[in-house]
Amino acid sequence: MANTEISKQLAKEILAIRRTNIIELTDAICDEYLDDEYKAICGRMIDKLSKKRPSPLMKGTIPVWAGGIVHAVGSINYLFDRSTEPYMSASEIAGFFSVSSSTTGNKAGQIRKMLKLHMFSPDYLTKSNFEQNQKLLKDMQDFQDLIAGKAVEKSHQDSCENGCFQAGEINISADDFHILKRCDTQDLTPKNEIALRTLIDKYPDFYEPYITLYVKLQSYDREVECAYFLDKAINRAMKRLRITNGEFPKHLLWEWSANKPIIHLLLTKAVSEWRKDEYEKALHIFITILASNPKDEISIRYCIYAIKSGMTFDEFINEFPASCDELTEKFEAWFNAGNPDYDRDILGWINQISCDFKTMILE
Repeated sequence: MANTEISKQLAKEILAIRRTNIIELTDAICDEYLDDEYKAICGRMIDKLSKKRPSPLMKGTIPVWAGGIVHAVGSINYLFDRSTEPYMSASEIAGFFSVSSSTTGNKAGQIRKMLKLHMFSPDYLTKSNFEQNQKLLKDMQDFQDLIAGKAVEKSHQDSCENGCFQAGEINISADDFHILKRCDTQDLTPKNEIALRTLIDKYPDFYEPYITLYVKLQSYDREVECAYFLDKAINRAMKRLRITNGEFPKHLLWEWSANKPIIHLLLTKAVSEWRKDEYEKALHIFITILASNPKDEISIRYCIYAIKSGMTFDEFINEFPASCDELTEKFEAWFNAGNPDYDRDILGWINQISCDFKTMILE
């Protein structure tokens, strides 16, 4: 019993020392580059983490915790947006603590999950962002109240003939289309974020706003919200595909123009798994897309071959940058060198995996 009490006391003392050391580092960066408000928010976050049992602060290095905390606070306060004041990039935060930006980003992601952080987390927002986000929240609630009790009228009629899914055209107003394009080309300001969320509510089966919001949130390392919106879109698409007696179609052809947003969404999901080094999940989705659209107008075969060759997503992008001249020729030369008999190999790829859209439905 005595040894247990001594151990508990020792753990408390160690935690107190680590907490103090982390606060000293977050105070230092806030004093030099940010402000007193950020310093106070970081302090509250450290207190919250130290009170968890067991406290996660007991493990890991002090600079990584300090960098992850500042990164997490910054990610929900638009710190990485150059139009805001103060502004600081994720790499600058990592550099201050002499750690890599991927390390601080990963730690920030862990913190966001532990504390369930989002853009409406009042304890960790600056005053100006809290006031702005409260207004945005009210706008969202007003819009949802407007449509409460009645479903948004479907503007599309899907069909499936001879196993070929044909998505119905979704009618988007010109104004809403311009809003989407604006959000796609600009940073994720509070105004643009609420605009994208509103488009998602207004057109739940129009997947481009989901994808745009997913990409923008990803640039701010808001991984939990990224996953939420992407998976929400995937589930809606899967429900649409089960049009014939609850069964999935055999073909989802790119040549049918209204199918392209669904295929784009599935491609985004596959890439998201590849980024996370979830190779089997990514491969399954890529091969399912290829099996349902064997003409492969969007060159899914290159992604499949890259994964089968052991390439990470970053290695693939570095090898074939979008800015590369004659990219198609480079792709073809690389692919044909490794796949001299593509027609045979594609059948092998497809037979290796049970290609079925239903396995992509998320619980």
